[in-house]
Amino acid sequence: MFVSTDFAENVPEARQFLAEQGVTATTYVRSGNDRDFINAFYEQWSGGLPATLLYGPSGTLVDFWEGSVSYEALKTRVHRAMGVPQ
Repeated sequence: MFVSTDFAENVPEARQFLAEQGVTATTYVRSGNDRDFINAFYEQWSGGLPATLLYGPSGTLVDFWEGSVSYEALKTRVHRAMGVPQ
């Protein structure tokens, strides 16, 4: 799932970018107060972007980080969160 934190005026460009990248999953757009949005996901999140939150099958947060990540590092963290042997 993707959640866009773009400003309302940038949503069309964000949608175009996701389409160009082949993203077909449902994507949500942030609305409302920034702090309420941040706290709804993870109160310890500073609000810095990019941010990645990995949730397990039960909906429990299992990993979180701010900042960019390489494909290999992301793969490793997703596998760890899923319990896949490295």
